Amino acid sequence: MNNPPLTAAQRLLADPQYILTAEYWSDTLKEYAKKLPGPEYVFPDTGYENSKNCHIAPGSDRPLYDIASTIGPKLLEKLAKLEELANRAPQSENGSCLTLYRATKKTAEYDEYDEIMTWREELKDKTEIFVKGKTNYYSSDIHDKLKREEFGLIPIRGHVGDKAQASNYNGAFVRFVLKPGAHQLLFTPAYLALTRQGKPSAYIAECERLRQILARVTNGEKFVEAQQQHEGAKKGYIGLKPEVNGTRFSLQMGSDASKLLFQLFVDDIEEANRDAPAEVRARGQGHKADRRAARKAANGKG
Repeated sequence: MNNPPLTAAQRLLADPQYILTAEYWSDTLKEYAKKLPGPEYVFPDTGYENSKNCHIAPGSDRPLYDIASTIGPKLLEKLAKLEELANRAPQSENGSCLTLYRATKKTAEYDEYDEIMTWREELKDKTEIFVKGKTNYYSSDIHDKLKREEFGLIPIRGHVGDKAQASNYNGAFVRFVLKPGAHQLLFTPAYLALTRQGKPSAYIAECERLRQILARVTNGEKFVEAQQQHEGAKKGYIGLKPEVNGTRFSLQMGSDASKLLFQLFVDDIEEANRDAPAEVRARGQGHKADRRAARKAANGKG
């Protein structure tokens, strides 16, 4: 007797990376559509670009102050509960964590890899402690504390995506390991902004719309519309940028508020050149050699 095929949710439990594919969102949408009463659901194969009736709406920017004082603390509480649930679950039901990748940039002015790893060692935990404190500072206080490095924003200079997406770019590979269950929150209207461009945006938005219908949610929250002309950026949200003819996507953090929001999802950051293709790995080795030489020179050993 043949076993029934796994549902999208079952596949996601086994492999959180599945959520970074249009296939996951398409499969989930089809499964929701089968449960709908009434006329047959019309699948959004052409995306949302010319649609007037969609689950993406204009919304206000969210400043750094809002993320640090209200949105961030609540997010950390939700993530802590998800981690607790993951720790209680049987090993067979305790999936791995979502990982995102980036090929970092290096110029004469900055070395993104070194900046990110230094932030990881010196400011990541300090920032989470600051946000957890839920202290009602004024907006000016937040920026003053940022200048004094009482907390710090992740110095990321572009998009993150799956391994294949990151492999299209030069630079030392970095892997962002998200907290247990973080992907269950990341792709929701509270944290993600969508453009109307590309199938993944339409699939993700429609999944949320149908989920709300099936759960009998009235006046449910819609996704905020990102700025398509700025590659999916939206201040205070993690933006989704369509890639490769709209069938793949990466995530964009184009403002300080968005960087702070994203970093609260991150559990750890690791060097990941072994995950890169051979040609990218070779560039990363050269990058490491440059860093060693710079450290020797700084220490007077050059």
